[in-house]
Amino acid sequence: MGAVEGAGSYVITNGTETTSVDECEYTFTGEFATEYTLSVVAVPADEAKNYPSEVAEVTIAIGAELLATPVVTAEVNENTIKLTWEAITGADKYGITVGTEMPVFVDVCEYTFTGDYNTEYTFNVVAVADDEERYKPSNPATVTAKTEMPGVVTSFNKMEYKGYNADAYFFTFYLTNDNGDTATLYICDRFATQAGVKNASEWAPYGSNPLGYKNYPSHAGTQNGFHIDNINIGGVNYGKPTAAEGTGLTCEDGVITITAVLGDFVATMTIDQNNLVKPKQPRTVTVQVNAAMPEMYFYSWTDNKVEIAGSWPGTLMTNNGNGVFSYTYTEEWDGQTVNFVFNNGNVNGSNQTKDITGVVLDSDKSYERYDIWVPTYGLVGTFNEDPTDRWGADVLLERDNEGWYRIENFEFAADGEFLIRLNGIWQEENGGGKYGGGPIQEDGNYQLEWLKDQNIAIAAGTYNFAFNPKTAILKVEKVEQTVVPAEKQVNLTFFTDNGTSYIFKGDDGHNYLIAFRNYTPGTFSLTDNNKFMVNQCTWTANNTTYFGGTQFAEGDTLELIMNGSGYTATYTIIIRATVNGERVVATCANTNFQ
Repeated sequence: MGAVEGAGSYVITNGTETTSVDECEYTFTGEFATEYTLSVVAVPADEAKNYPSEVAEVTIAIGAELLATPVVTAEVNENTIKLTWEAITGADKYGITVGTEMPVFVDVCEYTFTGDYNTEYTFNVVAVADDEERYKPSNPATVTAKTEMPGVVTSFNKMEYKGYNADAYFFTFYLTNDNGDTATLYICDRFATQAGVKNASEWAPYGSNPLGYKNYPSHAGTQNGFHIDNINIGGVNYGKPTAAEGTGLTCEDGVITITAVLGDFVATMTIDQNNLVKPKQPRTVTVQVNAAMPEMYFYSWTDNKVEIAGSWPGTLMTNNGNGVFSYTYTEEWDGQTVNFVFNNGNVNGSNQTKDITGVVLDSDKSYERYDIWVPTYGLVGTFNEDPTDRWGADVLLERDNEGWYRIENFEFAADGEFLIRLNGIWQEENGGGKYGGGPIQEDGNYQLEWLKDQNIAIAAGTYNFAFNPKTAILKVEKVEQTVVPAEKQVNLTFFTDNGTSYIFKGDDGHNYLIAFRNYTPGTFSLTDNNKFMVNQCTWTANNTTYFGGTQFAEGDTLELIMNGSGYTATYTIIIRATVNGERVVATCANTNFQ
């Protein structure tokens, strides 16, 4: 309002309230949708000169209140969009418009819309009151959201390296998880190693982020990219992506994310390489020992006393040669904590290393242990020639390729006793011990006993022995000796000759005839043409017929020793033969055959 001349103040009456102001304006706050009548009177500054003005009235109507605009958020799940907002004071309902469609009203602060896949939609949300005189609808809140393609999501916790294609330059990994989901990843060696996929920051300058998808695993298919196949999620076999668009791979901080377009679906797969569960695999324990060790046994157990490689002494290890032996645990023991000991395999008295405990089988293990002996087994007993050394030094048995320890033609000159001793030591605690048993009565197999205090009695004779320490069986075979009778000494005297055949008389009453053919002085061989006969030999001029004698036989020998040379040489004749069942040595010295 404009100023009134001479006025000092203004009195405003609003209903029953009166207010005085000095300025030419007045502001008050009333209720929405309410009519007010105000009166204004100008009061003179000098009441002696002027009177108050007439009353001026004005009627004011306040309209409906504008509701606040909702703040709307959109959440997309495949082809559904969910809108949510906070409640607006005064609003009784909300109108939602999708595009140009008619509004839909809801009395809650959310709205779910189902549309087409991979489509963008625009929504307007207006707050509305039932008392339209009191409240006006809010301004619209506009939000845009796009639906997604349907998808499946999985996370793999096992990533197993399966090999490298040297011709096509890519690594292959098998992906699995505890739910049975699987996939096979082929990736160019520029972006990965045998240990896994490199971070995307290491890919430059070879590729982009995300890494490009290729349609098949080959040189052309994975070069500067990757291929994924055998996608099976939730029991559904999706195979491999049908299109490259929308399929990609990236890796940040060791976490691989793969998206794969599978027809009308999208699979999202993650692999945290920092927390992978390593696939279980066999673990091998190798030990280097003395190269002379014929075999090695492996005994293993858990802290709960579970025997892994059989009962003591365990399992025969694989002999890799040069004193290297190995044992392989099956996959079920991968990552487990075990204990083990190496030993020479004897059920009793075996020599062994100290217990190796608390070993975690997270990798193959190798050891060098030279604190284990090559076992020896020997005979010890009353057979020693030195009476003061009875039961002294062992006569060692020799091991064959089948694990038997043998000795042949071992003689007991008199009845006696013996034991089998280990490592030449009596005391078990020092790595030795003994096998005893009952008497040897005939050829056969005898069961000995470890640490048995019973000497093995045996009769005089010559024997072959074979001992198996694993079974404690002693094989005994008595050797029948051939007795060679003593040879009778016979002196020969020259009797007669014809130049090539000679008859000698022996002081045993027998005649000895020697026939030579193709004889060269200084040389001689006992053949069909060079022979001798014994006993009542007669000679004929044709040198072909011999009567009344025995021709030389196997075991008979004739030896000529030449003394001197040429025509002046003489010979010593030595005949060894069986004459009438008796072995003789017939000798004639200094005979001249000229």
